[in-house]
Amino acid sequence: MTLIPLPDLNVKLLQLPISSVIVTFLSSVQQYEYMLIIMLEGVIELLCAGHKTRLQSSQVIFTKKNSFIKSYGNRDARFWMVSFNRHFIINSLYTIHPPVISKMADNGCHRFQIDGDTQKIIKKLLFLLEKNSGPSISPNSATICQLTFNLMCSCLAESEIIKPAAYHGNARKETITVKFLNLVSAKVLTHHDVRYYADSLCMTQGNLTKIIKEVTGITPKTLIEQALINTAKEMLDKSLITIYTLAEELGFKSSSAFINFFRRHSGTTPADYRNRNIPGK
Repeated sequence: MTLIPLPDLNVKLLQLPISSVIVTFLSSVQQYEYMLIIMLEGVIELLCAGHKTRLQSSQVIFTKKNSFIKSYGNRDARFWMVSFNRHFIINSLYTIHPPVISKMADNGCHRFQIDGDTQKIIKKLLFLLEKNSGPSISPNSATICQLTFNLMCSCLAESEIIKPAAYHGNARKETITVKFLNLVSAKVLTHHDVRYYADSLCMTQGNLTKIIKEVTGITPKTLIEQALINTAKEMLDKSLITIYTLAEELGFKSSSAFINFFRRHSGTTPADYRNRNIPGK
């Protein structure tokens, strides 16, 4: 597979409709370790590392990547998600910031309350990060990302940190859910059936479905399909791989089966998705 190397930083502006869920295990080919979520509108509920918290406008959270994010209330949520690895921290941050970020990384979730002026600054920095965080954007993109991320960390270091309250949920069911999602992340290219994951976790398919639906609000089958479509889209965006080869990489029996799957879940063909930003296509 000819895949363009992915960066250690990924920046996305997301909209989460009412009653929707994002499982960040499955949001990228690249397995990022940490993320910053910067709220713009609405409210989300986030479960990660034994903590459950709600995040609203003018709030930021630093947490580990493996999280459930649910929309909350009666309106869509809009937020920035900045995902990155420890490698990016080590190579990009100036000496004033690594102790701050390392402390947060070691301690799990940290929520920040930012004032209006800080929010305006961070929004501008996020647009600059998004523009320069893709692969091979320009010779100066890496330096711009480094400077921009450092400025954002400076803003957060001066903001109030609010420790999320401990979450007392059903630890057993959440542990099973985490194991399932980790398995999907590792095995989705070769296993698309719920039964495989149920057998791997030594439980019945019906019991696994009941637990995953209760914790995430989504069935295991839907989560597996979400992982497949997200992986397919990222490979189409970041590689020159043929549709036939991509179908093989994703474990489909034929390219036509993959094309039908992709069209059903995205409303377009893989080729049209890849060419969507090319003038005249």
